[in-house]
Amino acid sequence: MSVVALDRPAGRLRISTPALSALLALSQGVPPEALHEDDVATLRDAGVLHAEGIDDALTGLLAGISTAAVRIELAVARTGGQELHRVWAADGTATLAAQVGEDTYDLLAVAPPLVVPTLARLIALGPRPLLTGDVVDVAEDTVVALVGPERAFAANALLGVVPDGWQAAVDDVRAGRVRRHGLAALWVDPAGRPAGRRFSLLDTPHGLMEVVALKEGRSGLRPVRSTEVWSMLVELLPADDEVAADSDVSPVVPAPSAPGTDPEASA
Repeated sequence: MSVVALDRPAGRLRISTPALSALLALSQGVPPEALHEDDVATLRDAGVLHAEGIDDALTGLLAGISTAAVRIELAVARTGGQELHRVWAADGTATLAAQVGEDTYDLLAVAPPLVVPTLARLIALGPRPLLTGDVVDVAEDTVVALVGPERAFAANALLGVVPDGWQAAVDDVRAGRVRRHGLAALWVDPAGRPAGRRFSLLDTPHGLMEVVALKEGRSGLRPVRSTEVWSMLVELLPADDEVAADSDVSPVVPAPSAPGTDPEASA
């Protein structure tokens, strides 16, 4: 079911994926009659689509998405489930799509200089104790299981290989006070090739760890400070000369369904 709610004072649009696809299609010139009537009706009822076209309040939000040169993805895994947040950045503008439900997002305009602070807020970056030691060699399956129903067994396995000083962080994992953040920035380079950077973190109240790839089947947990994570967020984003002038990583809008049909029925 499509969900759309426009909060004008906050500049926030809450929207489900089907309605967002319809809205993007409309912004690209697809006529309303070519789209699923329920999605169009939901947009009209929410006041974002008028007889004259799309409400002016959405111009900035849609510009960030439909002309994006860089896309940033933040996948958050926690014991209670998973979330996927995205930021689409275009020339002079950016749009955040923060997941707030199973298939529902809050869209907000973000000034490009605030992209890194926005990502830091989404991962709740703050002061953490620095764990002892260097990179800890751990089975890849164990690292994956640290955020999930088998975390108690994974915590026991982790405790057998970490140095002294990790007990509180391992206890956090066992109690479910742990999150895994996977961040990726994607763009097209000046040679026309897909490009990007990524990194992954484990976060507990008693320590942050970067997850690094080792030999096949093994992962490394590298203790990091919050200030280092901030630097990693800054370095995740490309410099201007790394991105092609015509780089386009905006969402691909599905072909419109026939009027009155159910897109799920024909999928």
